[in-house]
Amino acid sequence: MLKVHSLIGRFPKVAFIGGLLLFVGSCVAAFYSILAVGVSDGPGLITARLMLGGCIVFLSSALYLLWRSTTTLLHRI
Repeated sequence: MLKVHSLIGRFPKVAFIGGLLLFVGSCVAAFYSILAVGVSDGPGLITARLMLGGCIVFLSSALYLLWRSTTTLLHRI
């Protein structure tokens, strides 16, 4: 089974485009989660905060994928 780093090393352009798509999606999700935290109260506030935390984890994984694919592409130049 291949590791993630070796897959990024083998297909850096695909990883970069996928990272960009994940980044855009996670930014949109985080934006609406921030709005949900702002307007919620009671049990909905707890759910909105958990959803925002998940969006932040998703955003950090997209940024990691972008960082790894960008450095791989720059090293190949």
